Amino acid sequence: IPVYLAAVGPRSLRLAGEIADGWLGVFTPPDAVAKAVTEIRAGRESGRAGPDRLRGPAQPAGVGRGRRAHRGDALRGQYVYLLGIGDPAHNFYCALAREMGYAEEIEVFLGRLADGDRAGAAAALPLDFIDRTSLAGPVPRLADRMRAYAEAGVTTLGVMVSAAATTLDGRLGILHAAAEALKASGVAD
Repeated sequence: IPVYLAAVGPRSLRLAGEIADGWLGVFTPPDAVAKAVTEIRAGRESGRAGPDRLRGPAQPAGVGRGRRAHRGDALRGQYVYLLGIGDPAHNFYCALAREMGYAEEIEVFLGRLADGDRAGAAAALPLDFIDRTSLAGPVPRLADRMRAYAEAGVTTLGVMVSAAATTLDGRLGILHAAAEALKASGVAD
């Protein structure tokens, strides 16, 4: 059974390369894949030998008519959960958002979250950050994103649907749309 390690920071990326069969890079946009793979390969060199199967970002997904279909609370809720885990000073997802240029917005988000205002925290999340780090929108948009990940060297792409839909039919709809997008993208094996 392959073991995949969720990793964002440099040390955890190297650990993924050292001990795991795969990598779950939540919130990793296509333009950040090369940097992550460099760290993973460094860990691979110091760890066990094996196939280079460590490229597998897992992105929150939402499907809708418009490109910004992920403006809904469901997908934002997934971001609130992950960005709100533990100590904000040590949360790797917050660090990633800061590194991507969203430091001010993350501080507003964290302030509202600390005040117990989850809705306000969700509203403070920059839509551009969500857009860059998710698979969201209509099928052609999903296909474009899948092509971008493939061009960045991704060999496996996870689709996170847990909070993007609240019903089984909604979750199945996201999976069907993702399958349709994969076919349309031309990058399927």
